[in-house]
Amino acid sequence: VSGDFYWVKSKEEQVLFAVADCTGHGVPGAFMSIIGTYGLNSLVNEFNLTNPGEILNEMNSLFKNSFDQSEGSEIFDGMDIGLCLYNPSSKELNYAGANLPLHILRANSKPQPTSHIVHNNNQFSLYQVKPNKQPIGYIFEDTNYVTHGIKLMEGDILYLFTDGFADQFGGLYRKKFRYQELRKLLCEIATKSLSEQHSILNETFRVWKGDNIQVDDMSFMGVKIS
Repeated sequence: VSGDFYWVKSKEEQVLFAVADCTGHGVPGAFMSIIGTYGLNSLVNEFNLTNPGEILNEMNSLFKNSFDQSEGSEIFDGMDIGLCLYNPSSKELNYAGANLPLHILRANSKPQPTSHIVHNNNQFSLYQVKPNKQPIGYIFEDTNYVTHGIKLMEGDILYLFTDGFADQFGGLYRKKFRYQELRKLLCEIATKSLSEQHSILNETFRVWKGDNIQVDDMSFMGVKIS
């Protein structure tokens, strides 16, 4: 069982995909994952929602209504999620996030997307599209989740990942791997196929963790635009 989950759904010649990290105190993360998956399927299949921001707004209401408000602040942190809607014909992407950003890897020779660079080298830059900072289900404040529109290009690689990799303790000094090192690694392996990247990431994580206990679930999604 896991508090992380990924989700993919085809809808009217478009594709929706998401990565999520469910957390809680006293409530199993795996149970939250079931509610999250049910909510996404229901909103898309039964209510025909496709706009990522609208879906997250409704997910927020679903999670709030699924738990007793008086107990929620003590037992439930919420769900971090990055949700995308992609149109392969137009290469248009819509993204909304709750505490889980979208990363876009693009060659430096191509135009910069409307997002900021978090790492680059001589050939590639890794851009980050920022999410709303509020997790799904946070009971103290209502949030209107923002949908970001991005024009993608052939060869772009999209990444959605939870914090399990960057937060893993290991190495010589038993420190966290850190997001900075993970972003650097993604730029270094940019020319590799996604299957090769998968192998490199797995091996890097294994070596870094060593004999340390794995501190969290880890989910990583890569999508290459063709």
